[in-house]
Parts: sequence; structure tokens; C-alpha cells
Amino acid sequence: MTEAIERISELIRENARLKQRVMELEMETGNLKSSLEAPKTVQQSSKVLELLKQKDATLERNATELEEKNVKLEAMVAELKGKNEELQNWLAAQRLFRAIFDSEPSAMIGLDKDARILQVNTSAIRRFGEGLRFLMFEPVESLPTTAVGRIPVGQMVREVLADGKQREAEFEKSPGRKEKVVVYGLASGPDVRGVIVRI
Repeated sequence: MTEAIERISELIRENARLKQRVMELEMETGNLKSSLEAPKTVQQSSKVLELLKQKDATLERNATELEEKNVKLEAMVAELKGKNEELQNWLAAQRLFRAIFDSEPSAMIGLDKDARILQVNTSAIRRFGEGLRFLMFEPVESLPTTAVGRIPVGQMVREVLADGKQREAEFEKSPGRKEKVVVYGLASGPDVRGVIVRI
């Protein structure tokens, strides 16, 4: 019950404040109207006219600036849409590349231009174990010898990075069973950007 009384008292006080504010606004509006409607002197009329011109010029400048900013914003939105479309296309190409890379039956290991391991396909993981995943960003020399036998793959990779020419070597996986290691460069123009080791 006391809460209801407190709430009613609060509403009465709020109502009184609002009435006071309405009266203040009416007085301000009345003063403004009377100064606009009935200037007392020519000098006051010219001041009011000058103020109106200044306000009009300010509004015009603001509208022009807003329009310019809107044009810039629209251009930025169009640019972002284009970049987003490029990104979506690039991501689709990456997914396609990954699908092709993973579907290759040969074990494949992708390395960057510094001979660090960047990618391994599912065949390589099946063949050499899950531990291969933990070699990401490690140098090529980190590959287990079970993967490449005694072949100096690190040296082959560095040679391909230097001259871009494919290298091949064979090793004996088990008695009577040989496997081939092929190292070839991934070129972008004249520069080799990375290599693929296929086993």
C-alpha cells in the first residue's frame, strides 16, 4: 500500500515538473514568435533576417557535406561488396584446391618458400600417421625418415626453390618395393613460391 502511495506522489511531482517545463517552453516560443512576427524596429528586423540567412547558409553547407559523405559511403559500400565477392571466390577456390589436394592418392606435402611444412593431404596422414599434423610450420627436415627413407628431401626442396626445376629420387620402402619422391615448384611468374613433395 505504501508503495502505491509513493508511486502516486512521484507521479504528482513528475506532473508538476512537466507542467512547469511546458510553461517555460510556451514562454520561449511566445517570445520567439513575437520577435519574428512583430519586430519593433527596422534594425531588429534586419538582425532577424541576417540570422535567418546565416542559419539557412549553415543548413545548406551541412546538407552539402552530408550529401558528399553519403556519396563516399555508397562508394565504400560498393567497394566492400566487391572485396567480399572476391573473398568468397578466393575461399571457394581454396576449398576446391583443398578437395583436390586431399583426393590425391599420393602422399603430398606442401611447403612454403622457406621450406616450412604448410599442408599435408589426407593420404600423407594415413600413410605416415597423425603426428604429421604436428609438423606444420616446421622445416622440411622434420619429416620422419619413414616418409622419405634416406633421400635428402630437404636438399631437393632447397634446390627446387633455387632453380624451379623438378627433382625426383627413389628409395626402397621395403625389400623389393621402391617408392619415388618427386619435388616440384609452385611458380607465380618467374619466382618459385613454394614446393610440393609427392611420395
